[in-house]
Amino acid sequence: MKGIRTNEEGDVLIGKNSLVIGDNRADVAERVLATVPGDVKEYPRLGLFVQRVIGGVALPPFWMGRAKTQLRSEGIEVEKLNIASDGNIELKIK
Repeated sequence: MKGIRTNEEGDVLIGKNSLVIGDNRADVAERVLATVPGDVKEYPRLGLFVQRVIGGVALPPFWMGRAKTQLRSEGIEVEKLNIASDGNIELKIK
C-alpha cells in the first residue's frame, strides 16, 4: 500500500521539498493498534487501544482476532501478531 510516510514521532516525512510517498503499511498498522475506538470519527469502531493491553491488563478474549480483522480492513494482511509478556509487540506483515 502506498501513502504518505511518517517518522517515529508521527510527523510527516519531507524529502526534496515534497511529502515522502512509499509503503506505509507499518504506519497504518501502528495507528490502528494505538488508536482508541472513537478517536476516528468517520470509523468509530476502529482502534485497538494496545496501550491498555500492554499496560498489565489481561488480554481480552478475541483481541487478536479483532486486531487481525481491523488490520485486514485497512488493507494489511497479518502473518504474525504476538504480544510478549514484557509488552513488546511483534507484528509481521505479509
